[in-house]
Amino acid sequence: MWPEDYPTKAGPDCEALRNRENNWNGLPAVMEPSRLPQGPLNSPMDVALLIDASPIFAGLSPQGRERMGQALASRRMDRDQVIYLRGDEAVAFYGVVDGRVRFSAASIEGKEVVLDYALPGQWFGEIGLFDKGPRIVDATAVEATQLMVLARRDLIDLCRTETNLLFRMVEHFSRRMRMAEDIIVDASFLSLPARLAKKLLMLSGDASRTDTTAGGPSVRISQDELGRLTGVTRESAGKQLKLWEREEIVAVEYGRVLLRDPARLRRLVAAAIGTDNDGPSDF
Repeated sequence: MWPEDYPTKAGPDCEALRNRENNWNGLPAVMEPSRLPQGPLNSPMDVALLIDASPIFAGLSPQGRERMGQALASRRMDRDQVIYLRGDEAVAFYGVVDGRVRFSAASIEGKEVVLDYALPGQWFGEIGLFDKGPRIVDATAVEATQLMVLARRDLIDLCRTETNLLFRMVEHFSRRMRMAEDIIVDASFLSLPARLAKKLLMLSGDASRTDTTAGGPSVRISQDELGRLTGVTRESAGKQLKLWEREEIVAVEYGRVLLRDPARLRRLVAAAIGTDNDGPSDF
């Protein structure tokens, strides 16, 4: 346990999580339930693979790897279980061993926008760890998910002694900032078709979400999830997909979207953002 890390004051959205922690045999209530170690750690080999899989920790010294391995705690999350909510104090950094974590934000009216996902081998939860600010999004397990948990205190101690780690964390922050700016720009300036096309093309490059078929890349995503990822309603996303289906650009299946003509989607995005589609593309 790291008693000095337990927050003494709950954030505005944390009462449900605080109540949920009352079953922890008298342990202090915390705002991030996965912050509490539960059960044994995975094998040293699994821990090493999680460290090596991330560009953040891959350059740790042998001493740093040993310290990190000793500091990590394991936590199993059920499907749809909340890891933390917007407004919670940031008390830990998380690595995904298996499963998937969704990052989202919801309006007062209940409209949810999905911002991103964390997949096996990826780490998340860095926002707020260094400035002691609150969480800015909700993090929820999409399915049964195994996490490794690194306390804020232990991460900061590692950064003090591992100079390369501090630089890698800055790079990680920069990527997050660039992603956030892209989301803002896309929502402000891209049309609905261009946003859907851009997101589908990005997902088609993710091997964990896409199957290669004779008809083209098949992205495993529902219309509801696609709508939340692009900030539109399920109905709007479905209507656009049907239009593209009639034009043989995509084929909509249950829980999947087959990209039959990715080149047309690339041209649509290129025209929307004003780039030359003849050169290399990130999509």
